Amino acid sequence: MSIFEILARSERANQFAIDQQGRSPYPTLGIVVENNDPEGRRRIKVALPSNPQVQSDWIRRLTPFPQFDPPLPEIGQTVLVFYADGLETNGYYLQLVNDTNPALAKDSALNDHATAVNGTRTTTIGGDDTTTVSGSSTLQASEDISNECDGDFSVDAGQDILMEGLRDLKLIASRYLRIQVSPSNYIELSFDGTNRVGGAWTINLSGSSINFINASSSAITINGKAVAVVGAAVSGGGTVVTSGY
Repeated sequence: MSIFEILARSERANQFAIDQQGRSPYPTLGIVVENNDPEGRRRIKVALPSNPQVQSDWIRRLTPFPQFDPPLPEIGQTVLVFYADGLETNGYYLQLVNDTNPALAKDSALNDHATAVNGTRTTTIGGDDTTTVSGSSTLQASEDISNECDGDFSVDAGQDILMEGLRDLKLIASRYLRIQVSPSNYIELSFDGTNRVGGAWTINLSGSSINFINASSSAITINGKAVAVVGAAVSGGGTVVTSGY
C-alpha cells in the first residue's frame, strides 16, 4: 500500500469521525422519565446512561404493527433507544423484558399468550371476527356485560344452557316470545295478546293450587264460553257449589 493510499484512507476516516460528532450511531438503553405525551403520539422521554441527569427529546414508538396500540412503558422502565441518522432529535424506542420490565405470569412461555391492561381496551374490526377455543372459555366481569348487534344473535349448545340470576330475569321481545321443547310443543306469547300453545299439554300441579284474582266474570273462556266456577249462578236460581273435578 502506497503512502498516498494510506493518506486517502486516513482522510476518509477523519472525515467520518467529524461527521459522527454529536451523533449516536448505536442503540442504547434508556430509563423512562416521562410518558405523558401532550400530543398523544405515544412518545416518551428517557434518561441515558451517558447523561442520566438530562431528559432526552421526545422519542417515538417503533412498532411493526400500526394497528396494535399497547400501553406506554411506565416511569422507571427500561427501553432500547435507536437514533435515525444518529440524531438524538430523531429517536425511536422499543420496550424490553428485564428486571424493571418483568414478563407476565403464565404457565408456558413457549405456548401461552398473556395480556395485562391497566386501563381500557378497545378493539375495532372492519370485517369478521372468529375465535376458536379447544378447551373452556370464561368471561368474568366485576360490572355489567353488554352485547349489541344489528342482526341475529344465536347461542347453540351441545348440552345444557343455564341462566341464573340472584335478582331478576327479564326477556323482552317486540313481536313474540316462544318457548319450544319439541317440534310441536311450545308456548308463544304474542305482542298483541294473542298467545298460542302447541301440542297436547298435561299440567301436573303435584297437589298445589292455581289462584286467579281480580278477574271479570268472563275472564276465562273455553271456545268462547266462560268457565263456571264455584258460586256462579246457574239457571233455576241456584249456584255452583262444588268444583267440577
